Amino acid sequence: MLKLKLNHERLADRKRLSGLLPGRMQRVGSPNYITGRAVDVSSQGIGILSQNFLREGDEVILTTRHHVTHLVVHYKKRDYKKNNRYRYGLILAKNHEQDDHDLIKIFDQSGCFH
Repeated sequence: MLKLKLNHERLADRKRLSGLLPGRMQRVGSPNYITGRAVDVSSQGIGILSQNFLREGDEVILTTRHHVTHLVVHYKKRDYKKNNRYRYGLILAKNHEQDDHDLIKIFDQSGCFH
């Protein structure tokens, strides 16, 4: 019998995005904003494409009209379609009280879905 090992982190309901970020995003400690394209979102994470260089573990703040959300770079990989971009997976930071932060709702309120 074939047994498959599933990655439960990937089983979260994800929604495709129009490419817009719902606000400004910047790495903690940096005055520069992160530019990029939002690819998908789940209640606990965001996938983005960006030319900005981030490291796994970097903390990022997403500031929208109604929320300030702390995220952590969970993974990064090169976007092989364009050598100067990376695909990043950002998840809600555990070291901040953000119990009411559902990223799908935040993106929906900002009109970021197709």
